[in-house]
Amino acid sequence: MDDGDGEYAAIETKYPLLSFEKQIFTDTFEKDALLILAKGLNYNNIISNILWVYKNPANLVLVLNSNEHEEKYFSENFKISPLPNTGTEREKAYLEGGLFLASTRILVVDLLKNRVPVKHITGIIVLRAHTVLESCQEAFVLRLFRQNNKAGFIKAFSNSPISFTFGYNHVEKVMRALFVTELFLWPRWRVFNRVAGAHRSKDLESTRGSRRCC
Repeated sequence: MDDGDGEYAAIETKYPLLSFEKQIFTDTFEKDALLILAKGLNYNNIISNILWVYKNPANLVLVLNSNEHEEKYFSENFKISPLPNTGTEREKAYLEGGLFLASTRILVVDLLKNRVPVKHITGIIVLRAHTVLESCQEAFVLRLFRQNNKAGFIKAFSNSPISFTFGYNHVEKVMRALFVTELFLWPRWRVFNRVAGAHRSKDLESTRGSRRCC
């Protein structure tokens, strides 16, 4: 077992991951980072395992920028409910802790009205990170969070690499907006090269073994 598998094994997870996905999970779990995955990689399972680790109500984790499909998927898997409608109910929910799918617009209001115990936020997860420059709201939320909470994590995810190819220094701008300094890229060619390399090594060893037997 390699170091990545050892670190992964020490963390309780629920959803199965392949060897390289364990490395992705470990990297993302340990760092404040932007993770960009190629289409076809197991985006949902990696995020699901991150959420699973922080499912304890003793944590307060906010999930931002989810779309309708993601809200349905994560709500069904983690019984995550959207935040309540009224400010008083939301303030109570924040204090009770847990995982919340948060509307960025509502969260901005709650932060400005001091309804959110910012110093007690365990971390913020940003989905569809490639879209954060379309609105300043996510960046505003993260700025307020980071100014008042230096210990909490920020983890951002995207499964649309092509979205980062438009514009000048798009990745750098997104990372600044997210207040993260680590970038993890996992295009499929990297994975395929590793797998192919492993197979080539095995084939080479088999060939050498055959030659020794001759």
